[in-house]
Amino acid sequence: EEEAATAAVEILEAAYDRIGDELRTFPAETITVVLYTQQQFRDVTRTPGWSGGLFDGRIRMPIRGGLADRREFERVLTHEYVHALVHSVAAGGVPAWLNEGLAAALETGGPDRARRDIRRGPLVPLRDLTRSFASLPATAVPSAYAGSALAALDVLERAGAPRLAGLLADLGSGADFDRAFLSWVQVPFAEFEREWLEAVREARR
Repeated sequence: EEEAATAAVEILEAAYDRIGDELRTFPAETITVVLYTQQQFRDVTRTPGWSGGLFDGRIRMPIRGGLADRREFERVLTHEYVHALVHSVAAGGVPAWLNEGLAAALETGGPDRARRDIRRGPLVPLRDLTRSFASLPATAVPSAYAGSALAALDVLERAGAPRLAGLLADLGSGADFDRAFLSWVQVPFAEFEREWLEAVREARR
């Protein structure tokens, strides 16, 4: 799949520049991408049917019908790139809502997609999204990603890119989440979540 491989490199180079400028953070090491057929991807990763990609130290992506839908290919690949970037700053300790939220917010068309999908399915509080979304009911997945994206955008707006990087670094070193969040975002997480919940409920009306 030489065409797909070439497209992946082009997309990742663009993501490196755009997201690096937004977050002022760049990956410390080379990122490897493995492309699969749809069936190979499911056999290798054992991910839920709604998953379009995976980062587990490498970006793993299925090629759906070649590059017939390049925009979707770009969206998912950019999403997984953000996971790789977060991992380079904090290999662990980042709650799923923040990790997935940053990826969903910074993927191609992320904010618009979040505002649209926040109305799809039940609303899941951030405190219930600390672990992998793979355990969520399929009906809750779109709103979980959307709500997390809106929360991550809020963190980025409140704290700015340097403080967000500091928060991720502290979490990666094992810091207590509530203390680190208060220190870097300068608002208690409980208050942040309450304000987020009010805003999301308003957006769902």
